[in-house]
Amino acid sequence: MTRILLFSVTMLLLAGCVSVPFPPEAARPVPRGVGAAQLAAGSWRGQPGVFLLEQRAEFDFHGRKLEMRGMMKLDMPEGRARLVAVDDLGIKLFDLTVTRGGQTLHDELPQLAKYPQLAQGVAASVRRIFLVPRPEAGDRERAGATHYLLSRSWKGGELTFTFGGPKLDLQRVRASGGGRRWQVDYYQYHRQKGLTYPGGIVLSDNLAGYRLTLWLDSMRRTDE
Repeated sequence: MTRILLFSVTMLLLAGCVSVPFPPEAARPVPRGVGAAQLAAGSWRGQPGVFLLEQRAEFDFHGRKLEMRGMMKLDMPEGRARLVAVDDLGIKLFDLTVTRGGQTLHDELPQLAKYPQLAQGVAASVRRIFLVPRPEAGDRERAGATHYLLSRSWKGGELTFTFGGPKLDLQRVRASGGGRRWQVDYYQYHRQKGLTYPGGIVLSDNLAGYRLTLWLDSMRRTDE
């Protein structure tokens, strides 16, 4: 069994180049006269409720790539996400809870413990993609022909949110300055059963040297 686990991890942690698998959305004129409060309220991350998400992921860190599948319980009001990830053989890689201010690693494949930055990087990525920071009604607003930009000072640097497309979807979150240089890009939005969510997500942290690519296969409400 140990040999199987070691083989699985070895096959998952492969050197490889990083590319974005989602085509960029064509630039289109955006509606005029939309304020910061309306943009912030319309962000898909502001949808109230508790959700179950099924996703596939590639986590690229320091020249190595970890491929996994995961199930996430996302509690929007509480700002908490519980993620369980497995490999293609169904072997559990880790069980992780992420909050707005921290994370708890409940379980981890022993062979992954030699990569201590892995859990920290996944937790930071989940937090930035799903939980915080979020656009706010008081953000500075700039309107362009094909997008709106909200921005504010944040932790010694600047935080920006880009909205575009006919539905003014959140397309990018970027943090720069203050010892930070990361961004999240959202692609291929789905609208079904009253929910809006992106089918593809890419987070890149240029200073920490990792990237998380997500294929969000489904998102549904749950009362559990």
